[in-house]
Amino acid sequence: MWWRRWIGVVNVGYWVSPKLRAPMRRWSRYLRFHGSVSKSPQQRNGNRVNREVKLTHSGKMVVRTVDLRSDTVTKPTEAMRNAMANAEVDDDVLGYDPTAQRLEAEIARIMGKEAGLFVPSGTMGNLISVLTHCQIRGSEIIIGDYSHIHIYENGGISTIGGVHPRTVKNNEDGTMDLDLIEAAIRDPSFEICYPTTRLICLENSHAHSGGRCLSAEYTDKVGELAKKYGLKLHIDGARIFNASVALGVPVHRLVQAADTVSVCLSKGLGAPVGSVIVGSKSFIARAKILRKTLGGGMRQVGVLCAAAFIALQENLVKLEGDHRKAKILAAELNKIKGLKVDIAAVETNIVFCDILKGSKISEEEMIKTLEQHGLLILPEGPLRIRFVIHHQISESDVHYAVSCLQRALGGVAEENGDKSGGRCLSVEYTDKVGDLAKKYGLRLHIDGARIFNASVALGVPIHRLVQAADSVSQALAGVTEENDDTEHLCKTLCCRCAFIPITPCRYRDNNLSSGKMAIVESIPDLPVQDPPGEDFSASDLNWTKFGNEERHDDVALIPYDRVDAFIIGECCNVEYPTRFHIERSRKRSRGSLKEYKHDEYLEYRLYWCSFGPENYGEGGGILPSRRYRLNTRNRAARPQSMRGCTCHFIVKRLYARPSIALLIYNNMRHVNKSGFVCHGPLDRDAIGPGAKKITYISNGIQQQTMSMIYLGIPEENVLAKHIEGIQRYCGSDAKVNSLAAQYVHKLGMIIKRSTHELDLDDQASIRLWVERNKKSVFFYQDTSENNPFILGIQTEWQLQQMIRFGDRSLMAADSTFGIKKLKYPLCTLLVFDSRQHALPVAWIITRTIAKPDVSKWMKALHDRVHAVDPTWKVNGFLTDDAAAEIDPIREIFSCPVLFSLWRIRRSWLRNIIKKCSNIEVQREIFKRLGDIVYSIWDGSDPFVALEELSQDFVDQMAFLQYFKATWVPKFEMWLTTMRTLPLASQEASGAIEAYHVKLKIRLYDDSHLGALQRADWLVHKLTTELHSSYWLDRYADESDSFQNVKEEYIATTSWHRALQIPDAAVTMNCKDNAFAKVLSQKDSNITRLVWNPGSEFAHCDCEWSMQGNLCKHVIKVNMICGNLQSYRPSMSFQSFNEILVSLSRKPVDDSIALDLSTAWTHQMLDQIRKLVELNQSNDIGTIVNNMPLRWVAKKGRTSVGRPSTLALLPSGSNNISSSSAAKKSQKRKRLSRLC
Repeated sequence: MWWRRWIGVVNVGYWVSPKLRAPMRRWSRYLRFHGSVSKSPQQRNGNRVNREVKLTHSGKMVVRTVDLRSDTVTKPTEAMRNAMANAEVDDDVLGYDPTAQRLEAEIARIMGKEAGLFVPSGTMGNLISVLTHCQIRGSEIIIGDYSHIHIYENGGISTIGGVHPRTVKNNEDGTMDLDLIEAAIRDPSFEICYPTTRLICLENSHAHSGGRCLSAEYTDKVGELAKKYGLKLHIDGARIFNASVALGVPVHRLVQAADTVSVCLSKGLGAPVGSVIVGSKSFIARAKILRKTLGGGMRQVGVLCAAAFIALQENLVKLEGDHRKAKILAAELNKIKGLKVDIAAVETNIVFCDILKGSKISEEEMIKTLEQHGLLILPEGPLRIRFVIHHQISESDVHYAVSCLQRALGGVAEENGDKSGGRCLSVEYTDKVGDLAKKYGLRLHIDGARIFNASVALGVPIHRLVQAADSVSQALAGVTEENDDTEHLCKTLCCRCAFIPITPCRYRDNNLSSGKMAIVESIPDLPVQDPPGEDFSASDLNWTKFGNEERHDDVALIPYDRVDAFIIGECCNVEYPTRFHIERSRKRSRGSLKEYKHDEYLEYRLYWCSFGPENYGEGGGILPSRRYRLNTRNRAARPQSMRGCTCHFIVKRLYARPSIALLIYNNMRHVNKSGFVCHGPLDRDAIGPGAKKITYISNGIQQQTMSMIYLGIPEENVLAKHIEGIQRYCGSDAKVNSLAAQYVHKLGMIIKRSTHELDLDDQASIRLWVERNKKSVFFYQDTSENNPFILGIQTEWQLQQMIRFGDRSLMAADSTFGIKKLKYPLCTLLVFDSRQHALPVAWIITRTIAKPDVSKWMKALHDRVHAVDPTWKVNGFLTDDAAAEIDPIREIFSCPVLFSLWRIRRSWLRNIIKKCSNIEVQREIFKRLGDIVYSIWDGSDPFVALEELSQDFVDQMAFLQYFKATWVPKFEMWLTTMRTLPLASQEASGAIEAYHVKLKIRLYDDSHLGALQRADWLVHKLTTELHSSYWLDRYADESDSFQNVKEEYIATTSWHRALQIPDAAVTMNCKDNAFAKVLSQKDSNITRLVWNPGSEFAHCDCEWSMQGNLCKHVIKVNMICGNLQSYRPSMSFQSFNEILVSLSRKPVDDSIALDLSTAWTHQMLDQIRKLVELNQSNDIGTIVNNMPLRWVAKKGRTSVGRPSTLALLPSGSNNISSSSAAKKSQKRKRLSRLC
């Protein structure tokens, strides 16, 4: 190759032929050596290293370098270099360097310690810490056998300090068993033989364990053990910030039990150099002397501290992204044959990958092979390699690394997933494609991901290779296409040139009157696009234009389940950050259309930029369709102001193809009617004082920040997440960070100073709150002589969740919370989210349960939902109060009502445990009560069983008094409700109970000063702490962030916890089915006993069940009993079976009841059959075509489901009016005949 010859010429000065001079000049700025040749300033820039063409030691040219050896290989950013150049410095040895002092104080504050000391490296930081604690030579420290201090720091504590390390085995998660640590501590009475133990060392996160994190609880236990024996605790916190982010725990909490911590700034944070050790002031004073002794005393060290300070500010928020990319890398590596990764062990930014023995390649061979492709890694041991992600590694680099490993192991093509082997398309071929594109009026685009490789391989200038193209881009991956037929490639709009997709862009020049028809006709020809990544935007799609040059619509097809990802991507536009709201929506049910076109919809939604369509600025007004003007009292809050933005698009879920969504972008530009940019950083007329300088804070970011503050998360963690959110819109900037810090601090102060008492009088305070929060109130009725107090609360977010999760699903009510303690009891309406957890969507504060009052607030709530989505409908409503009025539910929601036993079960069990001290008596009474409930289906008299229960337990006086006074009067009501209403399942009951328990914990922790007797206190608690808690739970689950919050949220319900128990952990008593044993998953020495298995009234001896709750052990045992014939079915199943049996009972012969029963039965069977067909079929068209003929009229007889050949739109408006008039006249004729 000519470039190899040119390299030789450069090194030895040989003559170059004139034919090679042009290629030399053309390529000289792209080539660099991978060896020890000095680099140019441009090459030293860390932001450009992954985009350079380079040569390896073997002389092979690679396009990019991906360095995954360590997170210490990062290059200083431009901001770091500027900070180093402009740093304020002085002599640090004398203690006068201001930048060093500022950094040390900041790290000490973050770690919750008194003082800090900057040192050149983490190794020196650990050495100084150990020697300062162990000032007597011959002292001993307890340390992990795979810790960094013991293995990777040259034994400095022994060779320099004379300190003896006593190792304890590290577990796979980096911890050391507490028993082993305690056993390793020397007995002081034998100091004549043994060295004296003075220090325990931990490492967090643990590098040799793959970046595993030590929990705060574990560190606390080690700290207690150290204090017990008078020892000190030191933490090697080389990646302590990674551990904090991964665990979702503030960093000061992780090191709270430690006396000293060494914090490395050049690893996860990406500083060029330096570490800081923190501890008490006396410790730092001694450490400073040791630093000078060891040669770590530097003079104008502020130059280095300035870069470290920038790293702390800029890169802390990027650690979560590093962890996410590490998990992506682990998941992809685990798919490669010959490699194995323990994905569960990847907690931070380190990935360990094992090479299986059958791969026939050693770690040394693999490292050399990968280096040829520009991928740099390090070995971790025999047949094990290590990857470390840092902030200068993109997601694209991760996928490139995966493709390199695939090539190393399997010899696949140059790019992962490509089957053309990096073949280059010639100039002549590209010209032919260009000619065909012109012939059909198309445009040619070349994806030049490897265009330089193609130019080098063919020896052809790049401009000649792309001469026929209209546009060229450098993408990272192409579209696979194996067919070399030029005509076929042009028609499919895709071909390849060294992994280069050539994608012509279509533009159809239609007039406006026929534009919609053109869309309808072209839908079958449009490709379905599914861009990679979690989110994507309009810029990631190839749009087909319909209309003319003045006005057109952009159309594309995407999978329906990616619509949310598209909307999120559109909201994250850097130039125009916004949200999109649903301006209009409609729905159809499947099978409702007899004739349909290609663009007919199952669901239709019009999304509009939330800065429009109204314009509340100068010259603007409210749309005629609006009933009220949105709140604009706070003019400085720019996102809440409507600016008349015209950007909007339509999403249609296609009737004929339900898995596909049709996107019709009517206007992509965020401009007002005058054509001016009306919001975002480019808006010249921003609203409010200093709005141009204030960063955009969306409602989502604001809600996230408020939720974290309400939940008591430390301010530094809140600030880090807040900055991460706003940097999606405006990038990283020192001023932005400063303003964000002010915003978070101010918001925190406002929240801390806020109070529920807006007035000394409770009712007056409620009235003020309602006046200020009208958007969050759907019904309010003040106390009067004739009307009781009712307050219905539903925030905008709760309304969205009710529409999202309640439509065609279930709702439930936690009916009477706080009936004894609160001034007004609380009723909560719940929906079941994607994980079947109970999610509060409305709170009703009132004491009345009268039917007229319930109907008022229930109708107001129903009307509010229908104002947003007229097609919204709930399929079932779960109630837990047998005394509640169910007629309003049936009348307003038009759905079946189910009864949940969770409240009755909880009340019975809690009071039995409270009134009876003998656990055997508790079990028997609870079992007998369950048998009474089950007797409602076998025909026996439950009240005889109640009398027998009273006689058998006559010695339990406390229980019998409560039983007769409280339960006996209600038994008939309870049993009647269970007999007449279908019963809810244990999963639903467990979810409602989990919400009830969480509500109790949140509300009853602030009962001082009579707060429970104020309604404004209850409102304040609900709308701040509880609302924030559920918002953060859903955000953590859907965005895969705040991992500790997400894991805690997922494990909220006993049903989910029961699913984590393996079947093998349950042992059934085969003799009399009296009990079952469940082996504890946390401690194998503990076994839980579940009495009366297979029943909703089973009783467990665990702590959670003894509090009256439905525990995971009972649910797990009942799951297994449900599959065994020897146990009776659950009450919900028996209730369902009873309903079916009652429907099938034969009425009186030759009666109307027989006809009605037959008709209902056939109707149910037909609906069930259709539902089964729809669920089992992947093609809705097949079902529609197989439907029987239905004659709807004498004229125009047609087959149901056969697509009409008529045009979608009539030719003019006269036809529309005439057709509507004809329909009206036909309706009048029918009415006249009936009259």
